[in-house]
Amino acid sequence: MSVLVDRLLVAVSLVDAVTPGDAEDPAGFVRYGELDPHISVLADVLEGVDGAATAVMLGNLGVFQMRRGLLVQAETTQRRALTIKEDVYGPDHHGTALTRGYLATILWDQGLRSEAIELMTVSLDAFRRVFDEQHQWTSWARTSLDRWQR
Repeated sequence: MSVLVDRLLVAVSLVDAVTPGDAEDPAGFVRYGELDPHISVLADVLEGVDGAATAVMLGNLGVFQMRRGLLVQAETTQRRALTIKEDVYGPDHHGTALTRGYLATILWDQGLRSEAIELMTVSLDAFRRVFDEQHQWTSWARTSLDRWQR
């Protein structure tokens, strides 16, 4: 089993090495599109072995899918990433809160307003516990909520 785990972790590092650094940058969309099925398969196999690596891969993939307008896929991917991050890091970790915020944005874009507001509120609370009001993620969550609640 350890040989398989070692090979999976090598596969993750290879995918990480060729994955564009910013899942929101349109310059990397073609590359993310090519990697999408590979990331999904790796996540399926790796989830019980290295939850942190799986959650990061899925979170980045979900952001890419969101930016491409693939909202149903993005929602599924971000929900999965959020579940793993909550298990690995806990509900108040900034990475968990960021994934929750992305999921909220996806839900908002799909018209699921009340769930989006609820999730972004939880994210904002978590960001405020970890960062100050001027931090980019705190500001992003606060600005999103202000805009959504008008």
